[in-house]
This record gives sequence, structure tokens and C-alpha cells, in this order.
Amino acid sequence: MTVAAFEALGAKPTPMALAEVFTSLQQGTIEAQENPLAMIETQSFYEVCPYLILTAHLRAWVYIAMGLAQYNRLSDSQKAVVDQAGAECQAYEHELFLDNEEKYYNQLQDHRRHPRGHLPRRHLLQRDDLSVQG
Repeated sequence: MTVAAFEALGAKPTPMALAEVFTSLQQGTIEAQENPLAMIETQSFYEVCPYLILTAHLRAWVYIAMGLAQYNRLSDSQKAVVDQAGAECQAYEHELFLDNEEKYYNQLQDHRRHPRGHLPRRHLLQRDDLSVQG
């Protein structure tokens, strides 16, 4: 689905193994990459990919899953507990996500202030609101 969405926007997505992305960016085999900020930081993609666009177009979700047949076997009070726990987990996960995004955003900003790779200093990130509505 993600590949089709990018194709519809005129891009030519190239799915590849994560281990190949850094070298492919470095050698110009691919022009860009699309990954979470944590991946950009931990894989050092910032060293070979000088631009960062914050779009919030896609994010990983943490799912709590239960089969409908199992859920329907619960009493109303048990369903209420499961529903409440799910809502609390969703809110907590969202808080962790935003904290994580801010942490990695700040680290990526620091790399641009104190370059370790080949990033020209003129490619500073422009901070957008990291909060995700929804």
C-alpha cells in the first residue's frame, strides 16, 4: 500500500534491505529514504542523506489484538476492562511515540550543528510541530 501511494505521487519507490540503504544513498543508487527518525539516527542515514522532511504521513502503530470470538465471550464488565486498558495503552503509546520523536529530532539537529559525516551546515532542519493528531 505504501509503495502504491508513493507511486501515485510520482515517486519511484525502491524497497530494499535495510543493510543496503546507507551504501545505496552514499553511492547515489537511491536518492532518498523514508524511515522513522529513530531509524535515521541509529543507522546514521543523516551522514549521507542531508535533507529531512517531517510529514507525519506514516507512523508505526502498536496494536492490541484480540479475536472477536474471544472478545464476544467476555462479560460486559470484562469487555469494559479490556476497552479501558486498550484506551490507556493507546494514550501511553502515543506519549512514548512523541517523546521518542522529539529525542531523535533533537539528536538529528545536533548532528547538523556538529557534523560528523558529509553534511553541509546549510542543511539545517526546520522544526515542525511533532505532535500527531488522531
